[in-house]
Amino acid sequence: MKTRRRPAAAATDESIAALAKIDHIVVLMMENRSFDHMLGFLTVERGRSDIDGIKAGLNNKFKGRNYPVHPATGTTLVKAQDPCHSGSCVDEQVANDCGGYVANFAKIRKPPLPPDQLKLVMAYHSAEQLPVYDYLSGEFCVCDRWFCSVPGATMPNRLYAAAGKAAGSRDPAHPPIYQLPAFVRQLDHAGVSWRWYSHDDFPTLWGLDVDYALSHPRIPAYFDREALPFGRRSFLKRAAQGDLPAVSWIDPNFVDVSLGPGS
Repeated sequence: MKTRRRPAAAATDESIAALAKIDHIVVLMMENRSFDHMLGFLTVERGRSDIDGIKAGLNNKFKGRNYPVHPATGTTLVKAQDPCHSGSCVDEQVANDCGGYVANFAKIRKPPLPPDQLKLVMAYHSAEQLPVYDYLSGEFCVCDRWFCSVPGATMPNRLYAAAGKAAGSRDPAHPPIYQLPAFVRQLDHAGVSWRWYSHDDFPTLWGLDVDYALSHPRIPAYFDREALPFGRRSFLKRAAQGDLPAVSWIDPNFVDVSLGPGS
């Protein structure tokens, strides 16, 4: 009887070997924005054909008036100019091939906005306004079909990013306190170093996973001024010193948690 020899061990997958070369993973999850709002300039201004982005001539129609996409006049907006992020609002905005942004913007703003302000929702930032994004998008991979996990508000999407699921709603809980196991539990279990950085509001992990609350040593408390963006224990200082953990998560400066439904 002929004995079959066991196959030789499979060669190490190239992608696994490449991962072994990575010393640090840094995740910066910004506040709600659309791809077209932040990187629409790549197709409209830069003329890149390798990007699936907005094209000149796209528009929304509302009450007999045409609202085309156009470059924003600036980068500083107030809350009253912010589109609604709730699940029901997003449904209206993307209806009819994304034809409902202006109509929804007009609907939710009280008192009503004049037509010259309704056009704000159709603006995109220019390359000149976003020089860092312009540089990064020219040097690194751009995922132009990477959509949000939840067509809704900020916190449900952060839940997906940190815990792989939302809490049964496309809208945020008030207050934003959840009990979902965040991915940092797996890092702790595997003995992988990590640290959660935030601005001077609060680390979102405090509200996402009750096991990682105020006192956790790997979450620089916002009471500790040295852990803020330019403090001695900040991400920037640790990066400059070569003292980053294997995984760093950075929260932006945002205040949605204090706002009402739809924020």
